[in-house]
Amino acid sequence: MIDNELVLPLLTGLGVGGIVGAYFSEFFRRRTQTQLVEFEERVSRFRSVPIYMQVLLYPDQIDHLPVDVLRTYNIKTKKDIQDTFFAEYSRMVLFAPDEVLQAVKSFMTNPSSASYWKTLTEMRKALWGKKTQLTSDELMI
Repeated sequence: MIDNELVLPLLTGLGVGGIVGAYFSEFFRRRTQTQLVEFEERVSRFRSVPIYMQVLLYPDQIDHLPVDVLRTYNIKTKKDIQDTFFAEYSRMVLFAPDEVLQAVKSFMTNPSSASYWKTLTEMRKALWGKKTQLTSDELMI
């Protein structure tokens, strides 16, 4: 027969262990879900921002913007692109790493090919967590 002095601590331990286990399981599930949502937001922003940057550098390429972007934001001029780009930057402030924000801001204040490629390099690092050996000069076409 099982000793009653052993059963009560065993059941109590299993109950507390189950509660603690369930708590941490839910905690890590929510954290993973939050990280996934943040990653998807980064992908979305980091895909669109280079397009706006390219059109700011080369305004004659405005026709190469995706049709849904042209219609949604009613983009027809360089000023429209600047306004849309500012809106994208404002959304990035919520989640992008400091290095990306600094690179984008640098591009916004002084658009150039060098700052364009520097920004893409920082986005690449932030998006994939890669310690790249390539410099922005090496990526530049």
